[in-house]
Amino acid sequence: MENALRMVLLLDFYGPLLTDRQQEVFQMYFHDDLSLGEIGEELGVSRQAIYDIVRRTGLILEEFDSKLGLIERHRERQLLYGELLALIELCRQDGASSPHLIAMEEKILKARSTS
Repeated sequence: MENALRMVLLLDFYGPLLTDRQQEVFQMYFHDDLSLGEIGEELGVSRQAIYDIVRRTGLILEEFDSKLGLIERHRERQLLYGELLALIELCRQDGASSPHLIAMEEKILKARSTS
């Protein structure tokens, strides 16, 4: 997984555990795609200070995930949802059409989009 994408995912899962400043800088760097210099200028601090915040925050987020493992669990759930939806599609191809099948598919799609 690309590092920037992983950092965005880590921020989505563990962002509320960070300080407001860490969240703000990480958001500006990874979501808003601002440079270290641009962030430093906007916040009135040096580029080096922003670099330090980004680096330390990344390490903190990685530590959270190594202990809690939410990203791996999320990935496993997404794979399971995909497998369940494929099984539902196979049932449909076999001629099965049940309100229960439709309800199950709707619940899986809802769970998949919210997790």
